[in-house]
Amino acid sequence: MFSFQINLLIIIAFYSLSERAILSLVAGRQSPGVVGLRGVLQPMADGMKLYMKDMIRLAQSNHLAYVLCPSASLGLSFAAWSVFPFWGTYSLEVSALLFLCFISLSAVPIMIAGWASNSKYSLMASVRALAQAISYEVVLGLLLVFPLLFTHSLEMTSVAAPTQSIWVALAFPPLFGMWLACILAETNRSPFDLVEAESELVSGYNVEYSGLHFALFFMSEYSNMLLFSVITTSLYLNDGFMFTNPPLQEAYFMTKAFFVSIFILFCRAVFPRIRFDHLMKMMWLGSLPLTLSFYIWYIIWM
Repeated sequence: MFSFQINLLIIIAFYSLSERAILSLVAGRQSPGVVGLRGVLQPMADGMKLYMKDMIRLAQSNHLAYVLCPSASLGLSFAAWSVFPFWGTYSLEVSALLFLCFISLSAVPIMIAGWASNSKYSLMASVRALAQAISYEVVLGLLLVFPLLFTHSLEMTSVAAPTQSIWVALAFPPLFGMWLACILAETNRSPFDLVEAESELVSGYNVEYSGLHFALFFMSEYSNMLLFSVITTSLYLNDGFMFTNPPLQEAYFMTKAFFVSIFILFCRAVFPRIRFDHLMKMMWLGSLPLTLSFYIWYIIWM
């Protein structure tokens, strides 16, 4: 499992490089690909820069919580990976519920980090993160369980195996659209990056963090983006097409996950940030009633 974490950190480094390349392509600007062996050395240079920066110790902060929150955020992200059967070895009957527990707890380090920093801007960002999490995680949980209803199981392996004849995303496009919106909000990505709204919150909850502590929050966010790309492929882009060779089947699965991850990066370059009250209204008054209506349809259909 430790080797998987090291490989995941390497993938995160080059995933961040891919984001900068996509942003430069959309904006018509030069990317890091013009330096350091076509950008390959850029993630290493960024990592060394963050490692060598001084880690600020705030005199009036809750030092223990301030220091532990970045590590807790990355640890919860790695723990969420462990319940996914494609990578891990766990096969729990309630692995989907365990995954929900991990992603629900991911907002706790952000909230505590904003409070422990003893900064009004950080505190406002942590309160916003809590309110945002309550709004979209209700819909996220319902949308996570909906594809599992067709397998009559809460085990992720029952969905990860290609048994569906058609993608759930094609059968239920509204649900897939709401799912994409929820994962963008969960990973704090545009247009729902309201927790890190630098234009009004001075970078949000992590404004008092620097150096390695900031890098841990950064890696946690990108790890969650990759995780939800794999989960989206497993739940909504699963079909009955199978290769006789298992490596080819895994490559087919990861190709779909790759395009989902690129879509998450592309959203940052295309969509502007929405207002906080618009997100709340969209989740409580739009997505939640529509998701519940699909559940009512499923109950009547069964």
